[in-house]
Amino acid sequence: RSKIGMESARQPADMTLQTGQTKRTRLPAEARKAEIVATALRLSETHGPDGLTTEMIANEIGLTQPALFRHFPKKEMIWTAVAEQLSRDMATARAASAGPELAPADCVIAIAAAQARMIATTTGLASILFSRELHVRNAELRAGLAKNQHALHAELEAAIARGISDGSLRPGISASD
Repeated sequence: RSKIGMESARQPADMTLQTGQTKRTRLPAEARKAEIVATALRLSETHGPDGLTTEMIANEIGLTQPALFRHFPKKEMIWTAVAEQLSRDMATARAASAGPELAPADCVIAIAAAQARMIATTTGLASILFSRELHVRNAELRAGLAKNQHALHAELEAAIARGISDGSLRPGISASD
């Protein structure tokens, strides 16, 4: 790669030209995909996931639709990437809030609180989680979010089972409920 190419890769994504127009700089593919995912998530809060179009996402970022489709050939793939990002973020939040040093009951509370906090504070998350139309049309999104829910339940079950085992929770509690 030439020295000039390397310098331009370090420039910010937007540059203002002398005419006052904004020109987009090329971003590495992974950075552009992350920008598309973040924009879809943010716009889903105001437009609803069902009303969000690829044109809206492209316009918000300053791309053409064909440029957006180079990164995500189908709109469903954007939602799948959104689900994957949300699942990673929720797992990270849960892991940071609850550890083996917490008493089992406190661990259950911390895991549930972390999940609720993510839903309350992540722009667009609640509208995506509860979008019936989006889930019906996108099996990959539905599967990605279901995988996250299974992980949440497994973490809760493990904490409850630990509490039953150490006697801090009553034995009649069903960890799988």
